[in-house]
Amino acid sequence: MPAIGQRHLALLKDDCITNAAVIPSPEFPVGSNVLITYPTNFRPKLSNQLRGPFTVVSVEKSMYMLRSYVDPAKLLALHASRLVPYKDNLVYSSPASQVAASDFSEFVE
Repeated sequence: MPAIGQRHLALLKDDCITNAAVIPSPEFPVGSNVLITYPTNFRPKLSNQLRGPFTVVSVEKSMYMLRSYVDPAKLLALHASRLVPYKDNLVYSSPASQVAASDFSEFVE
């Protein structure tokens, strides 16, 4: 009996692996602006759902090096799964640097 159970589990495992959906990582060109999602296990209650925008500096496979508008000397290395494209709002048209400053409760005039 145990052999049948093991064989059944192996068949289920193989079926799950072959039917698993492969989700492609988004691609962002160097120089584009992106937003960052918080990790699934951490997000402050009263903060925005996304941080940024950040500028893509370099790409290595699915890892992106990002530069902050608030502190240009600081670089972040993040996986593509945590990035979201940043789209400028043409109605309000605040520069990306002002939007980024609001993440740190800093305001630029």
